[in-house]
Amino acid sequence: MLGWYRFVEPLWLTLPSGVLLALLAPSLAAGQYGWVYAIGIATAAAAMAASVLLRNTPLLALGAPAMFGYLTSVVVRYFHQSLGVPGALAITGVLILVLAAVTARLMRAAHPPRPGEPGASTPSHLTHPPEPEGPTAPEPAHRDLPRAS
Repeated sequence: MLGWYRFVEPLWLTLPSGVLLALLAPSLAAGQYGWVYAIGIATAAAAMAASVLLRNTPLLALGAPAMFGYLTSVVVRYFHQSLGVPGALAITGVLILVLAAVTARLMRAAHPPRPGEPGASTPSHLTHPPEPEGPTAPEPAHRDLPRAS
């Protein structure tokens, strides 16, 4: 926050340092207290969501490995006896894919594309030009193509 409000300079150093500190701090207590994993996962999810909103790739590069690390630690801690480490890693991969799909859908629903952006629907009157009428218009080469003007 100090870097965001420009109390500490330079911004390119303070923001990643603060995010890195926020992402690594829960890992110090996660080994003793299992509920701290929830804080680490929530912090990593917030960093990844903020990176999408701010279009900040370095922030995403910090949040994604933290999310992977926390999810892997949770699965290994709570399921290693019943599944073993390979099964725990497979479950971690599925959880990451589910979280990515849910996050993408929520972001798409929360922020629909503007009319000029890729993925925006164009009005139907702009997709097909009006067909010319009259005897001067040549016949189209194919029945599905519009007439040329």
